[in-house]
Amino acid sequence: MKIKVNFYKPSDTILSKYIEGFYFISKQEIDHSFQYQTFPNNYNIVSMYLDATVKLEKDKITVSSAEQKFTSTLVKKYITPLEVTINAIVDEITIYFKPAGLNYFIEEMSSLFENDYTYFNPFADYEDEMKKIFFTEERSHQLELLEKYWISKLIKKDLARVDGWLTDINSQMTIEEIAHKNQMSRQYLNKTFQRYVGKSPSEFRKVNKFRNSINQKNNNDNLIGVSLAADFYDQSHFIRNFKELTKISPGSFFNSVDISKENIWMFKE
Repeated sequence: MKIKVNFYKPSDTILSKYIEGFYFISKQEIDHSFQYQTFPNNYNIVSMYLDATVKLEKDKITVSSAEQKFTSTLVKKYITPLEVTINAIVDEITIYFKPAGLNYFIEEMSSLFENDYTYFNPFADYEDEMKKIFFTEERSHQLELLEKYWISKLIKKDLARVDGWLTDINSQMTIEEIAHKNQMSRQYLNKTFQRYVGKSPSEFRKVNKFRNSINQKNNNDNLIGVSLAADFYDQSHFIRNFKELTKISPGSFFNSVDISKENIWMFKE
């Protein structure tokens, strides 16, 4: 089974610095429950569900029906496939925050990053305002209200140091070299990076390479070309990294998912 999910980029230029985009799933647009696997990325993912309860387990999220209940979750880290089971037809809004982006809306993130997944209710007006958006009929109006709400929560912060780390992680520098450049120990870099981003520098880099390889597949039919373009040492390094994050071979993965979509999901029949 597949469902159509439209991914919307923020129209506000300031908001687009911190949020990659939004998607909506409406119970009016699907006719039965479904299950899929989603694969590691470096976003912090906030999902909101109307008339639903959500069970959070290791590598698994299960959504079930619960009348007049609002539930919101934050997924900040998964480095193996995450299985999502939607047992009931519910309305969902999901926001992809860019790496470190959520820090610009919440004063202190460390408690939220203690677990890989957590329930999420960051503001006193959060549930009421999100419910208003759910009950708004026009998608364009929903997007307008959603952006307006998050713009109202922006906090002025200087995280240039964190942005610099993210740039360095995407370079050819080793983690030791990045720590040395920033005049800190590797242990301190690891601890502080996790505080702002939600995963370690090495985990972030591994996931980033995996996502780069997916982007490169659009331009390369040959897996050797994909591995080299995504900066892997060789094809065996590429395959090993890929299997660690997806639990299947690159060939099986690319034959099973639509990599042209923003949401790369593998649906279960």
